Amino acid sequence: AMIGPILTDELRLAANRRLRGATIRGRLDWTRHFFVSAALTLLSSETISDAVGLLKEQLDSDGAGSGFSFADLLADRAGCLFARAATHDEVSAHALQERLTAEFGIDELFPAASDLPEGISDAELQKNYGGIDGPGYQRVIDEIERRLATCSLLR
Repeated sequence: AMIGPILTDELRLAANRRLRGATIRGRLDWTRHFFVSAALTLLSSETISDAVGLLKEQLDSDGAGSGFSFADLLADRAGCLFARAATHDEVSAHALQERLTAEFGIDELFPAASDLPEGISDAELQKNYGGIDGPGYQRVIDEIERRLATCSLLR
């Protein structure tokens, strides 16, 4: 299992108390994106998880939501990569568990993302990035993947 032995009810309650309100780089929404994407990867596949994250951002860009966010997509991908690193095989799972018990910096798990474009409407996504199939969009996605590749806990 990704987290080791099954938690007792007492340990589960303690974990919930400690994680309530936990943020990544000061943002609660990135914590949610990260863990939901990790869970979707474990329950289905990385491809499905990525597709769900992209769909959520597309829905956000329609005017009723907060806008399309490349930063949120980074958080989604980080969660997918974490799940993959944690479950690829028994050796990688144990290695990651050992690494997580030691002190580590956030940069090893989640790269800087605050400078990535957010709050983008659908019209802006089309105009400025060529939509999700456009070259501008792909340039930002490539930058996200480059940043994630620097995170030692995601490999």
